[in-house]
Amino acid sequence: MKHYKHYIKYCTNYEQIENYELAKADNFKGWECHHKLEIHDDYTNTVNDLKLMNLYYNRPPEELIFLTTEEHHRLHDNYPPSWLGRKHTEETKIKMLGNKNAKGHKRTEAMIKKYSEVNKGLHKGQTWKLINGKRVWLDK
Repeated sequence: MKHYKHYIKYCTNYEQIENYELAKADNFKGWECHHKLEIHDDYTNTVNDLKLMNLYYNRPPEELIFLTTEEHHRLHDNYPPSWLGRKHTEETKIKMLGNKNAKGHKRTEAMIKKYSEVNKGLHKGQTWKLINGKRVWLDK
């Protein structure tokens, strides 16, 4: 059931959605649940249009279809073709793996020592919890 949890918000009978068996065979990896009302031949509705008309969630399975991610991208033309299948260059991979900061500069041993000392006692004797989605530090 864990693989289908996010489909339940669209439809309770997700097993009856078109292409369900194909998506299930791939363990739903690379498949997306899509509304047929967005891709009708005579008109096109956006997600926001469907939500305003209360036609987005809790729909009958006949209104939904499983599409591969590639089909979905082609359908909406969301991404320029140059983005599809793009790989990181070897130079970029090396930069990401190295001991670098966010700007790509190498961290020196002095910098690492300084940051670790500064952060070591920052919240000593405190614990945190999430309040309204933000981490709040509290004394123990």
